[in-house]
Amino acid sequence: MKKITILAAVVALLGSCAQNTEDTINPNTKAEGRTIYATFDNEEEETKTYVENYKYLRWHAGDEISFFDATTHNSQYAFAGNDGDAEGEFDAVATGEGTAIATTYGVYPYNANTSISEEGVISVELPSIQAYGVNSFGKGANTMVAVGESATDDKLFFKNACGYLVVKLYNESSATVKSVVLKGNDEENIAGAATITATHTGIPSVTMADTATTSVTIDCGEGVEIGTTAETATEFWFALPEITFEGGITITVTAAEGVFEKMTTKPVTITRNDVQPMKALSCKFVIPETWKIYYTATSKVTPYNKYGFGANVVSNTYQDNQGIIVFDSDVTSIGERAFYESSHLNSITIPNSVSTIDAYAFCRCSNLTDVSIGDNVNSISVFAFSNCSNLTHINIPNSVSSIGANAFYECYSLKSATIGSSVTSIGDYAFYRCSGLTSVTIGNNVTSIGDRVFEFCSSLTDITIPDNVMSIGENTFANCI
Repeated sequence: MKKITILAAVVALLGSCAQNTEDTINPNTKAEGRTIYATFDNEEEETKTYVENYKYLRWHAGDEISFFDATTHNSQYAFAGNDGDAEGEFDAVATGEGTAIATTYGVYPYNANTSISEEGVISVELPSIQAYGVNSFGKGANTMVAVGESATDDKLFFKNACGYLVVKLYNESSATVKSVVLKGNDEENIAGAATITATHTGIPSVTMADTATTSVTIDCGEGVEIGTTAETATEFWFALPEITFEGGITITVTAAEGVFEKMTTKPVTITRNDVQPMKALSCKFVIPETWKIYYTATSKVTPYNKYGFGANVVSNTYQDNQGIIVFDSDVTSIGERAFYESSHLNSITIPNSVSTIDAYAFCRCSNLTDVSIGDNVNSISVFAFSNCSNLTHINIPNSVSSIGANAFYECYSLKSATIGSSVTSIGDYAFYRCSGLTSVTIGNNVTSIGDRVFEFCSSLTDITIPDNVMSIGENTFANCI
């Protein structure tokens, strides 16, 4: 297998308002996270003006790059050295064929979609989701390119394609950050599809595609505990293309304790190779409504299945028949048997973040009389509300596309049902033995009504079947006397 030698070149930190990482740096790789390698030429060393101490950029063992030469394109090479090495050999993992180009190119990090034109224009994807790194950008976040002197040159000197914005966060009490999102207030394209032009001695230039995305997220994995003062604020580094956010930026921080948002109105300029630190922000977290489920009940209701909500329960408070269940992120589903046989439950409000109501979610909630379904639920699964014998009305929003079999089976007190315009199918036995049901409004997009859907709906007097219905199952209206 062919090997490539990767070398580090001079880099520097300059200025009282921003850090400059000069031209050529390699990605970090210490166990605790990336750092920036920094040395100084004679002129810069004399100034002694630095924002922070020296930063060192190193490789991780196994770091991967895309390599291009005269005949092979986007070959995958992996670093053969150890964590913390500044230079070393890369071994070929896989090679690919391509048209002839004049010289060699390297792109970090490796991406199967990276390509290059005959003219040497590199097509890349700047990562819209970047991993958190301790006091630096995360692994794979920092896009770099290297251009050889000739088609046979295998000694590559990498240069940064991006600049860096450092957001510093703290909270007076303990807080665990899960993600930090940056977005320009003018919807600037800052991640995703882009092209890079670079030469052996020149400075890389990035052009974002029209299809690029407008936000970058730092993913903190299981969470990062932030500092409690401005002096101990925790740094979150964004790797961004060179750009000026003329209308300012918006930072959205999601933590286990809630969400914090900060919008600036002054222009923010990101310069390639510079590190631009922001003033430390004190996070005042607010719990969004999409993190809450409200209910009324005759006593406190504890979910039968607490793991089906797409988030973890933080608290469940109950007073004067009113309850609030609070989670650590958006509630995305009402899981299977979430409130199964919660006989004390009287009413519940499902937040707009929920997309599915799963099987048996409210089955046998015998005293449930009122349900408010969020506007983004797209499916109501089998037996979801079966045997809710005191449920009187259901309004299925336009977002719902399917109603599962037995969804409202034996809801004896149900008097009316409105089925949203996006529903295309109503499953077998969906309203079986809803003996109190007097009226049903079916949306125009329903194409099939299953077997025995309205059987034994003995009070049903009027129903309009839309023109789009192509099939009605067996005994659908049997015993509707």
